[in-house]
Amino acid sequence: MVLISKKERRQILEHLFQEGCICVKKAARACRHNEAALEAVPNLHVMMVLRSLCSRAFVTEKFNWQWYYYMLTNEGIDYLRGVLNLPPQVMPST
Repeated sequence: MVLISKKERRQILEHLFQEGCICVKKAARACRHNEAALEAVPNLHVMMVLRSLCSRAFVTEKFNWQWYYYMLTNEGIDYLRGVLNLPPQVMPST
C-alpha cells in the first residue's frame, strides 16, 4: 500500500489533464518522476495513481521498452473535470 498525499495526487491529475497523456518509466525505486512538472513527486506515486485510473478505464495503458504510456479516455476527461472542478469547455491539449 502506498500513501499518497492529496497535494501530490492533485499535481499528478492536473498534469495529466493538461497534457492528455503521460509517460512513466518502469522504475518504482526512482526518487523523482522524469517530467519537469512532476519532479517533486516520487515515480512510484505517479505509477500507482495512473494504475488506479487505468483499472477504472479512465486512461489507456501501453507498455514499451520499460516505459508506460497512459492516454486519457473520454470518461477520464469527464472524471478529471469533476475531481478538479473544471468547467466543461476546458479540454486537454492533446
